[in-house]
Amino acid sequence: MGMTPSALYRYVESVADLHALIARSVYEDVITAMTQAAAPYDGDPSAKLAASATAFRQWGLRNAAEFKLIFAGLLSGQSDMGGPSHTESTSRDHDGSDQFANYFAGIFIELSAANMINVPDFTDADDSMYELIVGRKRSSGEMIDLGSGGPGVIWLFQLAWARLYGVVILEVFGLIDRAMISSGALFFVLMRETFQSLGLPDDWNRLREISRAVSEGPAKP
Repeated sequence: MGMTPSALYRYVESVADLHALIARSVYEDVITAMTQAAAPYDGDPSAKLAASATAFRQWGLRNAAEFKLIFAGLLSGQSDMGGPSHTESTSRDHDGSDQFANYFAGIFIELSAANMINVPDFTDADDSMYELIVGRKRSSGEMIDLGSGGPGVIWLFQLAWARLYGVVILEVFGLIDRAMISSGALFFVLMRETFQSLGLPDDWNRLREISRAVSEGPAKP
């Protein structure tokens, strides 16, 4: 960078602030990639989800160092949530993690508003499950206003993220067969399961083609 380590502190107050700036830059980069991939499908939230999820995967494969730094918690002081820990000097708004989470949450809000997804009924849910989905969100002030179906939508969102993040981190770290990565076979199976869980199995053939179109660029697993 052409400066001594101590000179950095003319611009940032602490190492935590420097980490936040790095994280925000990386989050902005991946959000831009997803936004561009989803742009042709405005008004079609299921297509936006397919395009965005695939763009996240492609970005991770092409930017493995940045992915590991932010999403795999390699910055010092990382939390167990795959992103920077949030101290007094490093808020969620500051490091960009909120914007990333809100991007995907916004698509699920669109799906719910359009009555496109089968929202599970939590009326008879196990008490511990209900507390996980509803209680913690309310106590932390994070519950999104999705009406009576809110808990079910949040649960579907969590399941979808677990599938997407799980397969991408395996691929980026090269923890599965390289042929499986280059073909996208495991990724597409888990994507299909996601859309089945949302109640959109009949739309999978169309969404798969959208995902494949986003995947056409060269990736480096």
